[in-house]
Amino acid sequence: MEKIFLISILLLTGCAHVYKSEFLKDYSTLTKGKYLEKVFISPDLKPSEKMVIKIEKPDITGAQANDSLPPDMARDALSHLLEQKLGRLYGIKIASASDTPTHVLETAITDLEPGSRFLRWIIGWGLAGSSKVQVEGRILDASGKPVVIFADRRAGSAVGGYDLTGGDPRALLENDMEGIAQALADTLQDEMVAIKG
Repeated sequence: MEKIFLISILLLTGCAHVYKSEFLKDYSTLTKGKYLEKVFISPDLKPSEKMVIKIEKPDITGAQANDSLPPDMARDALSHLLEQKLGRLYGIKIASASDTPTHVLETAITDLEPGSRFLRWIIGWGLAGSSKVQVEGRILDASGKPVVIFADRRAGSAVGGYDLTGGDPRALLENDMEGIAQALADTLQDEMVAIKG
């Protein structure tokens, strides 16, 4: 009976760990990060006087269609969040059309699930019915060599999304993407301080 209970809990709660997709071909260099679930920082990352990062539109081929947050809207939201979070960092400028970028950020939304509002409402704890977002990416230097590679998966951030009806799936997904964008910004900020210090 205990095994059935544990298996039921696992099935209801799901898993919030990064799974391998087709976007990043090699996960062997990624290790557990302080802010991001999986990350690799190349020893070749040497910020110039000011890093000028061009943010490519996120790839959404791995994100399944859903009514809560269609992949094209998720792409636009993630792009905006990355510009917002990275643009606040000292030493980083988001490239405009007239700038020559020193780095390019490529990302992909490799999982986008609204979860089950019903399960969130009925159970209301753990990962039961949680929304799930996985974002993977890499920052390439001017020569095209990856200097940062990352993968992060968030499941059901509760901030601003839960209510008596089980939570707004769109708000939950957007909160999760904001958490990933902030984690990337925090990782870069720590790395830049470590390199300059």
